[in-house]
Parts: sequence; structure tokens; C-alpha cells
Amino acid sequence: MRKILNIILTISVLIIILCIGIISFPEIFNKLNEHLSGLSDFITYLGMLFAALALLIAALAYKSANLNPNLKLNLYAWMNEEDGPALLINKKTNIVSDCRPLTEWYLILENVGRVSAKYPVVQIDFKGAYFKENDFPGWKAIRHANALGWFGFQWLPEENIIIHPDLPMQLPTMYFSGKYIDNIPLEITITMVADRFDKRIFTLPVKIEFEEFEK
Repeated sequence: MRKILNIILTISVLIIILCIGIISFPEIFNKLNEHLSGLSDFITYLGMLFAALALLIAALAYKSANLNPNLKLNLYAWMNEEDGPALLINKKTNIVSDCRPLTEWYLILENVGRVSAKYPVVQIDFKGAYFKENDFPGWKAIRHANALGWFGFQWLPEENIIIHPDLPMQLPTMYFSGKYIDNIPLEITITMVADRFDKRIFTLPVKIEFEEFEK
């Protein structure tokens, strides 16, 4: 499909260049047109054929796009006023509070496409925080910074899980109580992949709130 599309795009560019040349240098193409006057019907036929092929490719591309899964990750903190990552931190120690709210993250993976998503993988990279390898049960530590700790964690199902359209799946909850945050502001980068789903990467800032009292 991509090769055919590239060929059609190349032909389209050549035709555009030819059209511009006809307007810019009409005297040259007038002479050429006299020699090709007998082929006018054939040229018209080729133009119609090319237009039909272009329309067919566009229709197939549209159909293919609608037959792919489309993953969406909803992330929210316990009792946060709006969606998105948030943490409640002791301003003096940079340690996440021992009690709710804003100490645990819930992640809902949803397929808003029309076909099932096979072999999904979600990865979260922290910029400004490092953790122990086993800090987040259900998540595999995969990125490490020497002398600092782990900052990349991946949810990779042990079984061949399929995410069906309109049937959200809850990923393992991430608990942050008692964990140290190295730098503020803090942000995370989320990467999502699945079979027949183009990799999607986006970055979210972590909303930081400070405890009203110091321990």
C-alpha cells in the first residue's frame, strides 16, 4: 500500500510540474501538442484512470485508518480535582505524604478505535524522580540512572492481553506514599504501543501540592 501511494504521489508531483511548465512556457508545449493531437483521447483516458486510482487509494487509506486500534491512557490521582498526575509532598523533606489524597495514581487504558488492540505496552519515564526497582508492583523497572535509581517503568502484560473497543482496562495502581521526589517541577513521559497501533509519546507535568503542615 505504501509503495503504491508513493508512486501515485510521485506521479502527482510530476503532473503538477508539467502543468506549471505549460503555463510558464506555452510556446514550447504548443508545438508538442500538435504532434500529440491524435492522442488527445488517450491522454484524457489516462487522466481519468489516474484520478480513479487516486480516489481508490484515498478510500483504502481511510478504511485502513479506521480499522486500527486507538489507545488512550487516562491517568488521575486519588481525589484530585482534575485528571492528570498529582502528588502531595512535604515541602521540607520532598517526601510524598503518607496519607491520601494525591499519593496514588490510577491508570485506565482505553481503546477508542473500532478493532481490538493486541499486545499493548505502556511505559512511564520520570524526569526529576528516581525510585527503587520494586517500588511499583505490576510495573517492570527498565531504565536506570547510575547512583540515582530507576526512572523508567513499563507495564508489559505477561499474557497476550487484548484491549477491546469501549472496554477499558485498569493498569496496576502506582503508590507514592513515603517516596522521595528529587526535583520539582516534575514531569513524566508516557509511551504507548500495540500491534497495528503507531507508537504514541506524550509528556505530562505532575501537579505538586504541599502539605499545610510540616512533620
